Amino acid sequence: MEPLTLTYGPISEKNLKQFKKINGATLAVDYSEKFYAAITSQWQEFTFFSYITDLTIGSLSARREMRGEEECIYIMTCSVLEPYRKLNVGKMMIDKLIEKARNAGIKTIFLHVWTASPNAYQFYTRIGFIKTEEIPDYYQELTPQSAYILTKAVI
Repeated sequence: MEPLTLTYGPISEKNLKQFKKINGATLAVDYSEKFYAAITSQWQEFTFFSYITDLTIGSLSARREMRGEEECIYIMTCSVLEPYRKLNVGKMMIDKLIEKARNAGIKTIFLHVWTASPNAYQFYTRIGFIKTEEIPDYYQELTPQSAYILTKAVI
């Protein structure tokens, strides 16, 4: 089988509805309109769609965030449509993010993973993220409310 080739493109006001649909179809959390407005106005640097040919199959949103004294990248969402999940698309999107982080001089990426999402936890740990913390009351709208913080050095 031929290796999969992805292309990447920006998330903008013109295609924001598509981003919302992908998140709605793949994530347990409902995000606010304020979050979606910030995607196109504040957080475009590390936010993108992934495509096979011209078909949108995934998206990733991330932003710069301080953790103590260190500037890091925080992954807010990473979504791959179900039919494409076994094709390494998620890993390819994280690799693209790592490339962008290195180009920006950022050394660490982190995210929250719901403790009741073993598939997400396994995905991230398989590609080198390490569990650094558990927060008992992170997700107010989910049960259980707990989340892991997963971290990856990118240098």
